[in-house]
Amino acid sequence: HPYVAITDSDGRFTIPQLPVGRHDFQVWHERTEGLETADWVKGRFEIEISEEENDLGEIRLDPELFERL
Repeated sequence: HPYVAITDSDGRFTIPQLPVGRHDFQVWHERTEGLETADWVKGRFEIEISEEENDLGEIRLDPELFERL
């Protein structure tokens, strides 16, 4: 599918023209692969995309997640 994004140097990203509806997203990092947290099993989460602006807000991750090799 054409829906993918890479964060900029500040960790921001956009995915233009996402279809409205409920979607499953996967968060991935080259050092750890799936960024698994208590809320993101295997780096996945689900969100409802509306016709209005959609904003995940600020997401903070524990630096220890990035220490895995």
